[in-house]
Amino acid sequence: MALITVDDFPAVRAAINIELDEVGLPDSIIALPIYLGAADSAVKQQDPLWNTRSSSELRHLKNAVIYFTAARILVSLPRVTSEAFGQRYSYKIDQVSTGELASSLQTFGDDEINAVINPGVDETLEQPITFSLAQVCRPYRRRWWS
Repeated sequence: MALITVDDFPAVRAAINIELDEVGLPDSIIALPIYLGAADSAVKQQDPLWNTRSSSELRHLKNAVIYFTAARILVSLPRVTSEAFGQRYSYKIDQVSTGELASSLQTFGDDEINAVINPGVDETLEQPITFSLAQVCRPYRRRWWS
């Protein structure tokens, strides 16, 4: 049983590009074992207790599968920036590395899994602790002489 269904495929497309539709990325491509199957297996491998999770935890795991699937598909998609239909068909492909975007999606997926496996971990605890010296202040003492 996969964690996501065909109903979740629009979210996979939106993770890649919000303008991407079923014509640009068909359901049959998303459902391929090298994309959805691999992403689903990766999440289940990281959380062996996936089938016992509550609905909110399960939503995080589904989000992770969506992000992982999108990351796997993204590196395969050409990023066409312009097309010309003059005497000969020509096109330009964006030279920007899709690896950076795929890496970001992978990180989003990891964050979703961590929300289930390590719930309540405060991100501020991962910030480095710094120490500094405080100025020593001597309070003004007033002596009352009677």
